Amino acid sequence: MQFGGQIPLNIARALSDEGVKNLGTSIDSIDIAEDRDLFRKMMDQLEIPMPESDMEVIYDENMLREYVAKAVGVTPRQ
Repeated sequence: MQFGGQIPLNIARALSDEGVKNLGTSIDSIDIAEDRDLFRKMMDQLEIPMPESDMEVIYDENMLREYVAKAVGVTPRQ
């Protein structure tokens, strides 16, 4: 039986802690791939370049307007 998708990834550690044997990707590797900071640290450790990225959470219309205004200033016009 195979499981895929976000829910199995999210519960993989708990299942492993309960003794469920994992036959696929290691739990630590799943955690590294799912966590942006851990992933970036691994890429740095392996000296694999990757583009800079940040994730911004927008909570209201004013924040959305500010975010879009900043993005327009960065993106070249076509």
